[in-house]
Amino acid sequence: MSIRLRLLLIMILLIFAPLAIVFWFGLREFMSDKVRDIDSFAQDDASNFAMQLKAELSKIVELQRLIVERRVIDSKERFEEFVAGRFDAQKNFFAVSLRLESETPMVRIRADFEKRLGVPSNSFAGFVERTASRPIKPGFLDLGAFPGVGDRPLLWFRANIPVRMTIVPRGAAGKTDRAESATRAATIFLLANIDVARHEGRIGSERTIIDRTGSALLKTASVQVGSVVSNPLAEVFRTSPRGGDAAGDGTGAAITKSYRVGDRDVIGALAPLSGTDAAVIVEFSKKLATDALEGLTQKAVLIVAAVFIVAAIVALFFARSIVNPIERLTLASHAIAKGDFHVDIDVRAKNEVGVLSTAFKQMQEGLVQRDTKLEQARMELIQSEKLSALGRMSAGITHELKNPLAGIIGFAQLGQRVLAEDHQVTRYLKLIEKEGKRTKEIIDSLLKFARKEEVKFEKISLNKVAEDAMTLVAHQLATMGVKVFRELDVALPDIRGAFNQLEQVLINLLVNAAQAMEKSGGGKITVSTRAADGGTAEIRVADTGCGIPPENVSRIFDPFFTSKEPGKGTGLGLSVTLGIVKAHNGTIDVDSTVNVGTTFRLKFPLWDGAATGDNLVTPGVEEKSGLAATSLPPTS
Repeated sequence: MSIRLRLLLIMILLIFAPLAIVFWFGLREFMSDKVRDIDSFAQDDASNFAMQLKAELSKIVELQRLIVERRVIDSKERFEEFVAGRFDAQKNFFAVSLRLESETPMVRIRADFEKRLGVPSNSFAGFVERTASRPIKPGFLDLGAFPGVGDRPLLWFRANIPVRMTIVPRGAAGKTDRAESATRAATIFLLANIDVARHEGRIGSERTIIDRTGSALLKTASVQVGSVVSNPLAEVFRTSPRGGDAAGDGTGAAITKSYRVGDRDVIGALAPLSGTDAAVIVEFSKKLATDALEGLTQKAVLIVAAVFIVAAIVALFFARSIVNPIERLTLASHAIAKGDFHVDIDVRAKNEVGVLSTAFKQMQEGLVQRDTKLEQARMELIQSEKLSALGRMSAGITHELKNPLAGIIGFAQLGQRVLAEDHQVTRYLKLIEKEGKRTKEIIDSLLKFARKEEVKFEKISLNKVAEDAMTLVAHQLATMGVKVFRELDVALPDIRGAFNQLEQVLINLLVNAAQAMEKSGGGKITVSTRAADGGTAEIRVADTGCGIPPENVSRIFDPFFTSKEPGKGTGLGLSVTLGIVKAHNGTIDVDSTVNVGTTFRLKFPLWDGAATGDNLVTPGVEEKSGLAATSLPPTS
């Protein structure tokens, strides 16, 4: 598995897993709260419905009491007028039956009874006769559904109301002193239609009224009027004491239970109607909670999906920001491994990857510099091999040149002996001899410089080293427009050293000085020697070239450091020079000013036991104040 995929999965898990757990617990808590809310709704709705019905029943009881009182007080005609007026005023009253003890029941029925209810008018009287024997407690309201009217909420209400009456014995009319007071029971039936729609409950609730037998007095979506309601709440009411408290705690509060009705899970609440043998049941489907939970779950799924997508995008972005730089560094390392040290490493980051990239770039730069130096060293080795081959070839050539040159010098000397001193040809022969000897000295110097010799320290003249070095580069310097001036101390003591190596040091310094003045079209080099303090001999090489920038002065002796144009230097000359000087227990210092010139000062220990040395005077050099000052003759 790639690092990118691992980072992506880790970041998604870190973001998604806690979010999913939070949502899961949140949904569970939401479901519990919703169920508790529905339970509370059902309890409140049942209690409110019971109170509303109780208020309706109180009106019916008051009406029953009023009818009974008017029956006792009014005459028969006035009582019938009163009942007819009530029927006209109360459209939900259909019939009334009133019976006093030991009297024939009085029945009054609405004129539109059969039309509105669809049953014969005498069905009410028959129903009253069938239920007359049913015992009823005084002050208690008996009620039930009137049969045969379908789903209409038509209820009958029966009450036993005690009435205090004044009874006058037969034949004692007008004699109040003989009147007797007695309390008689009046049984009244009232058939009325309760407007349940006026007392609507919460949306989603289902209401019904049951009697003591559990029969439904109101139709619902799942219960028909007269059918027995079969649920835990109806069972609780059937088994509770008559006129007692269904909750069993004496408060008359509604009780709730969760149960299943058909294929529905519901939460029901039961509240008894005090003073009656009836109770109300209110049911809420749990689907209200599950629907709300489903809606919330859908929203949660959408939110989680959106968060997942955002998390995936963010994780992919972070994975790319981490992996892409590593991939680029990997590709760059492969390229470097194949030898491409100039591959571009474009990694910009302010974290650990950025630190790694910076270190990688530094390594790349170091490898580029090392590769450049190795390439320069390789080219230098090739060039050295070429020079070595050229030296061997030049040694052979110079050997071949020495023989005819010896003949030329010999014939020039022989001609001088044959001819008179004042002869015109004699002057030319002398010139031929002189230049021949000079050529022979140059050839001998070349042979000596090219010859491989074992390094041997001996007593040598620093002035002689300077003369030979200047002789070897005289033509090269002249072609570059450089003039060389010598200020050599003729009384300079000898030093201990290797002639060829010190000659190589001076040649390097002279060539470097000439190249520093090449762009300006030439200049002046001054080579001087003198006896210095501390038992040393000093030689100076000063030029009027471009100078060395201060920041480069401390680096000019580093291997492969060069400020020259490509092809004109390898950066090894001064490094080799420093090595040779140190091998002679000497020192080398440099003073340089940009656009003014550079001076190299080399000091070497004197030959042990030698206070002074032979005075070396170059032929043809004018002596002046202990110094030999001249310029090299131009070479054509």
